[in-house]
Amino acid sequence: MRASIPRYELFVYSAVWLISFIYSFYKVYEGGKLLTNLTYYENGDFDEPLLRWLPLRDVSDYDWELWTTLLLRLSPWILLHLVVCERVRYLDPVSIPICHSLITLGALIYIFPPESTFILIIMLTMFLFALLIRSKLLTWILAVGLLLFVNFFSKYIFHSYSSKYDDITLTILCFEWFLLKCIDFTLIEIRTNRSFLQKFMDLLGYAFYLPCFFLGPFVPYDNFKNGLYRPYEPWTTARLKAFIGSLLR
Repeated sequence: MRASIPRYELFVYSAVWLISFIYSFYKVYEGGKLLTNLTYYENGDFDEPLLRWLPLRDVSDYDWELWTTLLLRLSPWILLHLVVCERVRYLDPVSIPICHSLITLGALIYIFPPESTFILIIMLTMFLFALLIRSKLLTWILAVGLLLFVNFFSKYIFHSYSSKYDDITLTILCFEWFLLKCIDFTLIEIRTNRSFLQKFMDLLGYAFYLPCFFLGPFVPYDNFKNGLYRPYEPWTTARLKAFIGSLLR
């Protein structure tokens, strides 16, 4: 399907984007030259440039290094997720939720303290109870209560078992993503008459989907559920291109 936008309009958008990018790149370069002329920066604030004729590079902020380090540590788990889930989908697509949950729990235990995983499991159990008794009121009480909890009392809980900034920051991030998915799933499935076991399996497959678990994006359950149990598709050139394109977006 092609966008119904005139070509000249697309050209204008592309030109504006390109000019803005070049201008932003120039301002960063200009700012770098200004910083290198300062005399009060400390050792370690700048790093050697990639090319000799370029100015010194500003060292990345700690938060940026936090995310890049997380991505590096997640890389083998993402690869494991892709390989194992594709094999499971080929053999028995019904077992995909178990595959999702086991691999993601393994990544959680590997990256975070065990207490962080325990907190997420407790939260999952709360929403499962709301799903079991089919209570929309309890779902909203849990949603608002846990949201207030993580914003106002997180330092008392997470700091009680870890003093590392990395662990606390990433745990809070996972908590928020996980909470959002539990709310979305529970509010939708409360209205259905499917068995509780099937709902439980679907929640595992949705909430513990590793590629979106740590850094998002949020995928609504209505959009996710259609692909959860889809049959295995052979890897063709077209599928490989689509997969690489989705990774680069």
